[in-house]
Amino acid sequence: RWEGVELIYTAPKSSKELIDASFSDTPKMLSYFSKVTGVKYPWPKYAQNAVYEFGGGMENVSSTTLGAFSLAHPRDGFFPMASLNSHELAHQWFGDLVSCKDWGQAWLNESFADLFQWLYFEHSRGKNAYDREVEDGIQSYLRESQRYKRPIATNFYENPDDMFDSHTYPKGGAVLHTLRKQLGDEAFFKGVNLYLTRHRHQPVETQDLIRAMTDASGVNLQPFFDQWVFKPGHPVLEYDWKWADNTIQLSIRQTQDTSTGTPIYTIPTQVGVIVNGKVERIPVTLNAVTQEVRLPATVKPDAVVLDPDRTFLAEWHHEFTPDERLSVALYSPSGIDREEAMNALLLDSPSESAIAAIADSIGKDTEQFPAIESVRGLVNLKQESLRPLWRQLLAHPSINRRTE
Repeated sequence: RWEGVELIYTAPKSSKELIDASFSDTPKMLSYFSKVTGVKYPWPKYAQNAVYEFGGGMENVSSTTLGAFSLAHPRDGFFPMASLNSHELAHQWFGDLVSCKDWGQAWLNESFADLFQWLYFEHSRGKNAYDREVEDGIQSYLRESQRYKRPIATNFYENPDDMFDSHTYPKGGAVLHTLRKQLGDEAFFKGVNLYLTRHRHQPVETQDLIRAMTDASGVNLQPFFDQWVFKPGHPVLEYDWKWADNTIQLSIRQTQDTSTGTPIYTIPTQVGVIVNGKVERIPVTLNAVTQEVRLPATVKPDAVVLDPDRTFLAEWHHEFTPDERLSVALYSPSGIDREEAMNALLLDSPSESAIAAIADSIGKDTEQFPAIESVRGLVNLKQESLRPLWRQLLAHPSINRRTE
């Protein structure tokens, strides 16, 4: 039981020893989702049923059906079913308590379930895990966008099954992530609470969400949804910079094809200026095909990173210069940028001092879910000098670190 709610876990008899490793974190998910939405789990019981001859997961009111092949063994890692379980549990609020009015609005069910799975990872595993989930979601959508692009919410589909794609799932989740970062957590979750309470046990469409988020935040969010949800595509960004006369001259270009309805986006973000290991964030708004931004800087930066905290969905066509790579790899707020810069640096005849600095940084990254996911680039150097690091990492809390 959890706060008066009966919890039922079922599995094939031969798999009963897998139940704890598969479902024992369910109460933590229930507590987190109830707290962050401000709406307690709304049903008298919750059942999770693992069955044969079933793929993935399917939420029903108070009861989720799961494929038995997803059941986890304790040796499989840190709650390996948490992604699937948290996604399906989130549907008890988004899809069951409040339901999309038609299949063209399916993102209101699935995008929120994706986002809340990412949020649960942030809550239970930390910021690095959240950032990685968001990035993986964005990359999944970008792969699909090479074949076709469509608005997230649309009435144009041949079959309802067509709506269950990476636009409805991770793209919509990434757009909600973008909205969260733009509004801040207080306003964002206030809006989520108003949306759920105002439309409890009702069918909804995107305009209902817009009104709730606008009323809660005091910000007119129609323009946000017009460009991100009702139009196809996404921003494709390039940028470069130079320093002269105590000024950073930053050139930013939106290069997405607008011929089929993709807009030129208006996006409030930041420029991260890295100097001597410290990151200064300077607000900037993207709003043109090409724009030049001039920022004061009394010394030449070690690196300049647009959107250093990865706050919005975008396709980036940018490579850090050789001069920037070490500073980005060591000091960028985003593990995604750090890993990208590290791998580029290690492939380009790195100096011994650079290798030592990277190794020292990896050694200090002792979180169970570290900022840099893979250190394969260091492994591939096969340097004797790195043996002390490998011995140290044998005791790292991350299973991936210990096995690499």
